[in-house]
Amino acid sequence: MKIAFFVDKISFGGGERILQTLVSEFAKLGNSIVLYTYNKEWLSVVDLSYDLVILSCPPLGFVGKLMSIKELLPVLKKDCPDCIIVFPLNILESVAFAGFISKIPVITSERVDPRYMPSSYIHKLLKKFVYLFCSGIVFQTDTVRSLFSSSIQRKSIVIPNMIMDDLPEVYTTREKEVVAIGRLSPEKNFDLLIEVFSQLKNTDYVLSIYGDGPSKKYLSNLIVCLNMEERIFLKGKVPRVVDHIKSADIFVLLSKHEGMPNALIEAMAMGLACIATDVPSRGCRAIIQHGKNGLLIPVQDKESLFNALMYYITNKVDKESIQKEALNIRKTNNKDIIIPQWINYIKSIVINSK
Repeated sequence: MKIAFFVDKISFGGGERILQTLVSEFAKLGNSIVLYTYNKEWLSVVDLSYDLVILSCPPLGFVGKLMSIKELLPVLKKDCPDCIIVFPLNILESVAFAGFISKIPVITSERVDPRYMPSSYIHKLLKKFVYLFCSGIVFQTDTVRSLFSSSIQRKSIVIPNMIMDDLPEVYTTREKEVVAIGRLSPEKNFDLLIEVFSQLKNTDYVLSIYGDGPSKKYLSNLIVCLNMEERIFLKGKVPRVVDHIKSADIFVLLSKHEGMPNALIEAMAMGLACIATDVPSRGCRAIIQHGKNGLLIPVQDKESLFNALMYYITNKVDKESIQKEALNIRKTNNKDIIIPQWINYIKSIVINSK
């Protein structure tokens, strides 16, 4: 088969890393790979065995999307891929229509909770409309899939996120450190984490938060106001954050909404004792069995967060049992289990389209 992938960012997040893995695995199976992108940085990093096509009309705004479709149609006619795989919604909007016109199946993946992202009601409707023109959609949870029409559900599949095979080894000794990762923005609730952590008394744990974003100044001022400069640290955005948190003891994710957070999966796979909010998508609930391999707490519940942190800090035996159980995610979400599900689904879409 000839498989086309639309790639965007060079620095890989969860979705981009899954795309990268799919590219590698399909190439290993002897398939021909073509990469489409609007990002010229790919010229310096792409594997020479792949065809790379740099497109010049990014789908910015309504006119930009029309120009993007116009540019794509002759490219797709020339390359004739068996299918196109694309994740970012801003790119998908053009690719889905170009693929539909060209009679080439387009496969995408829902990476967020569609009730919250995109935030605009019009863009929410546009997403559902665009999905009608896709041949396949991969969801991370049954809950999120149920939010879409029956026609979209029938052509979709649920595949959980996978563990990447480049994680650090599991540490047997751990620092007294609580860590959190994410964009410094209101929906991640880092202010709540800082406030609750400042209330922990008689402990020498520190809190490290990794990430950058619009709330950085506000969070920095909050740390100063609480006189916590010696115990709470904003570490900024770092390459391979897993290497920075691998010896930490506790991981906290307090998002108001998420899809299926890769950061949580990776923290569990490294043996950290995890606390996560029971987000509406049930993405965290699909990973954590409360009290067995982690702790789930209600969204924006300060008391539950305080109690969860104190439980880990004061119950070493229970915490270590939970950390040990968390490591089993390396088996359940192993790449060797998840990738074949992707490959079989993509193959079925290609076969059904012919």
